[in-house]
Amino acid sequence: MQSGDNTGEQWLLLLPRPPPDVSFHTLKVAYRPSLTAALKDASKVTKRANACTVLEVGVAFDVRMITKYFVMQTFFSLMYKLSCVVSSGLQIDLQYDNDVDVRFFLFADSSCQDVQAEKTSLFNLVELKALAEYQKAWTTLCSEESESGEGLLQSFLHYRSHANFQTLPPLQVLRVPAGLSLRIESSPSQVSLDSPEQVTGVGPQHRSVAVGGTFDHLHAGHKLLLTMTALALFPVLNQEDTHDFRLTVGITGDDLLKNKKHREQLESWEQRQSSVSTFLLNFLQISLPGVALNTKGKQAAIKSEAKGMMDELSLGLRINYAEILDPFGPTVEDPNISALVVSAETRAGGEAVNKKREEKGWAALEVFEVDVLDMEETEAPPGSEVRSEDFQAKLSSTEIRSRISHRKAKATPAQH
Repeated sequence: MQSGDNTGEQWLLLLPRPPPDVSFHTLKVAYRPSLTAALKDASKVTKRANACTVLEVGVAFDVRMITKYFVMQTFFSLMYKLSCVVSSGLQIDLQYDNDVDVRFFLFADSSCQDVQAEKTSLFNLVELKALAEYQKAWTTLCSEESESGEGLLQSFLHYRSHANFQTLPPLQVLRVPAGLSLRIESSPSQVSLDSPEQVTGVGPQHRSVAVGGTFDHLHAGHKLLLTMTALALFPVLNQEDTHDFRLTVGITGDDLLKNKKHREQLESWEQRQSSVSTFLLNFLQISLPGVALNTKGKQAAIKSEAKGMMDELSLGLRINYAEILDPFGPTVEDPNISALVVSAETRAGGEAVNKKREEKGWAALEVFEVDVLDMEETEAPPGSEVRSEDFQAKLSSTEIRSRISHRKAKATPAQH
């Protein structure tokens, strides 16, 4: 099974608001028990059905936090890291033999609904009611066995019972163990969610944001990068205000990948574009229920010889997928792009792009840096099977291709 080839059941895990002091340690204590139980049960369904189970994890959040890009980036990176640690310990694969496809999103914490957050990002956090009314075919709803978890569950079920879902399957409720919310002494590696300094100011002010990558065998690092690209967009405030409202995804062309290790297992440009599109549209639509896909078709290429596709959403947002044929891609072809999202390991690429734009007399891009997911601070528990190489194998397209080659070689009878 490879991602996108054989999707099975769709599960939803609702998690209560995170602890006020966000670090890997506090999130691990708060959410590891729930994630472990949900992943373990979802993996059993995958193996029984021979189809990848999608686990969408929604976390209740303070609506004011959505304006703080650094806070969002830190939180999403730590949650994706936690999912890799948990899945490694359970020997669950998140990519090839895709036991569980984990995706994170946020929804509005009802306890903060009296706070009128200024609309300073594309997302003003979907309300729980709108999430419950979203006509998505979830088959299982996982809920924490805690007071806050039970409150979310009952509210969700109440809202969903009043919606007309005649064509959707019945929703099975699965209660999972809850963790603990810790408040610990502040350190440089944590973010405080109740600090006045963290909840003031505005978010990114960009109408055209770009990101680039190979996106081969889409993994947790890719999901984090794409999530933070979407969160860097400034909102359209009315349907007439849609000029140059775009998200541009540069995807490395096949010809530039000829020297990659295990080249024979590389996904084609079309496969990689489809995986990116599926993830982004799901994130946008689940974060903003009511946002619909208007059209999907071929886009005028950035360069005449390049491949290109486009998704158009009802809020006026266009997602352009452009084949990258050189080190710069569409960032030096489109002067209206004003921001670039990169991973920490590719920051040099952002500097090179801005130098090229400067030569053209164009404004430099604001560069948003996204963390690289690693084993630092994970502290595997006694008796755990979590190893650094297992963790990193979930975040490396090269390692994923290597595993595919190895498994195919074992499955092929020796030729005599």
